[in-house]
Amino acid sequence: MVARRDVLTRSKKKKAQQLAQAGRIADACQLFAKICQLDPLDHTAWLNFGAYSGQLGRLDDAERAFKQALQLKPDEASISFNLARLSELKQDLRQAENYYLRYLDLKPQALDGLKALAHLYLNLGRLDEAAQTAQQAMLSVSHDSALLNLYANILQDQQRYDEAYEHYQSALKLGANPGEVYANLGNLFHAQDDFEQSLSSYKKSLELAPRSVATLNSLGFLYYKHGHFEEARDYYEQALKLDPGNHAVRWNRSLLLLTLGEFKQGWQDYESRNQTVETGRQFGRCAVDKPRWDGSEIQDKTLLVIAEQGLGDTFQFCRYLPLIRERVGRLLFECPAKLEPVLQTLQGVDRLIVQGDEAAYAEENFDCYTPLLSLPGIYGTDFEHLPNAIPYLFADDQRREHWRSQLDADTITVGLVWAGNPDNPNDRRRSMSLDTLLPLFKVPGVSFYSLQFGEPATQLAQLPSDVKVLDLGPQLAEFADNAALLSELDLLICVDTAAAHLAGALGRPIWNLLPAVADWRWFLDRTDSPWYPQMRLFRQSEPGEWTPVIERVASALAALSADG
Repeated sequence: MVARRDVLTRSKKKKAQQLAQAGRIADACQLFAKICQLDPLDHTAWLNFGAYSGQLGRLDDAERAFKQALQLKPDEASISFNLARLSELKQDLRQAENYYLRYLDLKPQALDGLKALAHLYLNLGRLDEAAQTAQQAMLSVSHDSALLNLYANILQDQQRYDEAYEHYQSALKLGANPGEVYANLGNLFHAQDDFEQSLSSYKKSLELAPRSVATLNSLGFLYYKHGHFEEARDYYEQALKLDPGNHAVRWNRSLLLLTLGEFKQGWQDYESRNQTVETGRQFGRCAVDKPRWDGSEIQDKTLLVIAEQGLGDTFQFCRYLPLIRERVGRLLFECPAKLEPVLQTLQGVDRLIVQGDEAAYAEENFDCYTPLLSLPGIYGTDFEHLPNAIPYLFADDQRREHWRSQLDADTITVGLVWAGNPDNPNDRRRSMSLDTLLPLFKVPGVSFYSLQFGEPATQLAQLPSDVKVLDLGPQLAEFADNAALLSELDLLICVDTAAAHLAGALGRPIWNLLPAVADWRWFLDRTDSPWYPQMRLFRQSEPGEWTPVIERVASALAALSADG
């Protein structure tokens, strides 16, 4: 009986392989599914069923099949490799890492595993581990053009630009795919704000691969970042004609459309933000094993809102939570721990859950969820329907009293923040050095206070001896202190950072200093912000030119002082 079953299984396997060779993948997959039922201990049948399921995009079936094969044959390295690849397709990068490490435990010097793991670490932003893994691979083979190209990508993300350039050139000489390398060189020059060199490299890449969606997307983003919006739109449209569902292109196009105030399509495209490697690395994943909320009335249910992006984004968009409260039975808000004391003052939230607090999650049985920055789209936000009831956050009275006693009540009190988080991809454009602000310190009747954090705060020691800026940064241990101080200052002058959004949410006056091509939320050519009625925008006319901006700010400050 067993022998007869084996013969039948071999016959079906042969037929399934013939179907696959004829391009009838779905039929081959269906036949292998039957073979797995006939002989559930045949790990090769599960492997083939998994492989063909993956080709058909049936990722859950593929995962189930590969896991069954792994259970039957735990020492077969290829199964772990397949599961790692599948986990990457499902964007479960942490699980992919575990499978790659398992694969390399079984085959320690496997070049395909080392290259794949290095690439994974690159996507996760774990650059030191990516470099170490790529270097380990290069010990076994030093003339692998694809490996050199990968290592150059890692060096680029480490901002080791000269080394990255040399490795790209070496990869080209060794026969790497020139279209891919020129696209990477375009990224390298773009990272250094070299528009012409970046454009030239992307165009070379496109000549070699005219249907490359990735290169078309990169050209669109290059033009967008340098303020050439119609050219950017054209390249995004070309890319989407080739691949209408491409999340990377739709994410980039959303930034363009929102900048231009084209909200309806912009919010739709913005939902691609957590579906790409780049945005997943930047923002992290925002996925919960619950249904996504669509904005409908759920008076008998509990909704979890997740603050999935930066601190400034959380301050800006938590304004939607009081609106949500009208539609749901119970509202939970997951937020970073450092923001909790300030967000406790937000109306309408039944409970704040600090990110990573598993005990709190265990206590709350929520029914559905939404990422915070999906709310503008859910509410159909546009210029006519933009919630700007200010303030919606509040400072602690005792903390305010503490800061009030430290400020000079006889002058206009101005807080300063001249640099943002250096890890932000746009920080080179939005931040400046403190000495750029020197014209402000000549305005009489004004006292200046630094709210700057991090390494840029050390620039205070380099100011001329006759310039007085009181450094309050070391005393700002918590955002609750920031909120209290901002509530007592007459004005905040800052670059585009979380401080601007916190001051805005508190209803305080802000003068926001913006690069020539600012973040989408500041739109185009405006000197005011529909998000924060008390905010003024001072924009660069030319990229990188802060001096004229500061001259305008100094004139406005002198007028304010004269009126004060």
